[in-house]
Amino acid sequence: MKSILAWFALLIVTMFATESIAAPAQNPWLRPETVPAPANNATTPVRVELGRNLFFDPRLSGSNWISCANCHNPALGWSDGLPTAIGNNMKILGRATPTLVNTAYNKIQMWDGRFRTLEEQALGPITAEGEMNQNLDEVLDKLSSIPGYVALFAAAYPGEGITKITLGKAIAAYERTIVSNDAPFDRWQRGSERAVDASVKRGFDVFKGKGRCETCHGGFNFTDDGFHNTGLKGNTDPGRYAKVPLKAMRGAFKTPTLRDIALTGPYMHDGRYATLEDVINHYDRGGDKGDNVDEQIQKLGLTPQEKTDLLAFLHSLTGQPMQVVVPQLPNRVKGSIGTTAVALNKPVLESSLPPVKKLDNNFLPSASDTPNSLVAKYEILQNDKSFFYKGKQIVTMKVQAGDTVQFHNEDKVSHNLYSLSEAKTFDLGTMRKGEIRKMTFDQRGDVQVQCAIHTDMLLVLDVR
Repeated sequence: MKSILAWFALLIVTMFATESIAAPAQNPWLRPETVPAPANNATTPVRVELGRNLFFDPRLSGSNWISCANCHNPALGWSDGLPTAIGNNMKILGRATPTLVNTAYNKIQMWDGRFRTLEEQALGPITAEGEMNQNLDEVLDKLSSIPGYVALFAAAYPGEGITKITLGKAIAAYERTIVSNDAPFDRWQRGSERAVDASVKRGFDVFKGKGRCETCHGGFNFTDDGFHNTGLKGNTDPGRYAKVPLKAMRGAFKTPTLRDIALTGPYMHDGRYATLEDVINHYDRGGDKGDNVDEQIQKLGLTPQEKTDLLAFLHSLTGQPMQVVVPQLPNRVKGSIGTTAVALNKPVLESSLPPVKKLDNNFLPSASDTPNSLVAKYEILQNDKSFFYKGKQIVTMKVQAGDTVQFHNEDKVSHNLYSLSEAKTFDLGTMRKGEIRKMTFDQRGDVQVQCAIHTDMLLVLDVR
């Protein structure tokens, strides 16, 4: 076990050391040097080792034969290669298995965003009836009966025991090591002109320009962590709407990363497209007719050469697969496994996700009845997926009861502001660039104003 931990420590240290030399922080298209983790679950090799065992252990399921790795297979781009997942009792599920690559950087998890942290996400499939179908208390009993796991938990989380919390923490710690490796695109961005050919370079221009791909697939992880209805013909899955019942969220799904995209087909939330060519053609024709299609989905009119170049660019985002060692799982033989905690040579960042009120699935938002003719005392701007007042970015603001606030979208993308707060409930609907909505806050209390599309946008109004 000590040799395995030493190997893991070397792997993690080497991974971060390589990135620190090569990745200039100022380039938004390159993965940051550090991988974020919450303060109460800092990434250490012994936690990663425990999480790796749990990730590959089928005993976490009710049937004792489904592990996390069944659906998130490292040999298949950390997905499963199927249109939609297969769960408990070989049941075919309704959604595709998303890749785990770079989930550490996600601001929200799952196709419908029902989990905000990896720790929460790690436990979700275990208890889901259609997936691993296991009671968490039964899982903890299983793990507590295996001496090897008792020793691993004690080393990874001293004094915390084998609990639902430490189970989620450990799996999340391992998942945070599943990150994208150097791809041809990355080497080009670091200055190697020969890393990609002319077609890739032209494809990147199409991606940022005529193809409009960057609108939703921006940044190093090629996702806005937002929710969009992309016009999939015949789709009946409510998507994000089941969690946030706003009109704009009906049929909307989280934007997936494009990292290692060549390895993670079939594509879309229901796996309807077998190839990336199919996906490009879908967006080129502006999606298919349907209700509530995101206004960002428009006909592109790409030429055959532009499609070829865009495809070449997408393939350039796939790097060398992460080398994975399948563990020898602890068994019920008496005895313990010795472990040694090894500190990383670089600190990890604390995640800074804002608190979000849990939603009632039966909630029906009320439409705004504030006349736009009213004089607004405050104008709050939306720009760069943030809120601004008098030129300064804000996350909180004090207003008086009875004041009218004008929300003005100056961003290049649309937003949908809403609130589920007790002091004020409203849905301002989809606001395109340049559009203005007004809202009067007539009751005292804290009002959390959030964007349904880009969930990390959060403004708390202190109404006095």
